Amino acid sequence: MLVRGTFSDRPEGFPTLFHYFPRARDFCRDLPTVEGVAALFAEAGLTLEKSRSVRQQTCGSLREFLDRSRLRADSSFALTSDDEFHAGRERLEQAVRDEVAPSLVIETITFLAFRAGP
Repeated sequence: MLVRGTFSDRPEGFPTLFHYFPRARDFCRDLPTVEGVAALFAEAGLTLEKSRSVRQQTCGSLREFLDRSRLRADSSFALTSDDEFHAGRERLEQAVRDEVAPSLVIETITFLAFRAGP
């Protein structure tokens, strides 16, 4: 079984998100740890075989990140107050106006591979 996600003990994977929406970092601190997830899966007979963090390009520019944030689809946005969300969007809009060359948005996602048995 493969689990892809964000874990509270590996919170620094979203530097762009955290820069413009700092409250999102707080929400990540409330997520389970890798160890906690591994323990939960162990109760179901699955053993953590491998853990790997992978860097991925999420957006090709801050403008693309701004456009995607309009959907408010990120789970941290759903937990963010309207005032905090709009303040973050204003900071991001200013950065887009100042962006001369596209700034890639890179995130680090953790993958956990589990196998059945001990």
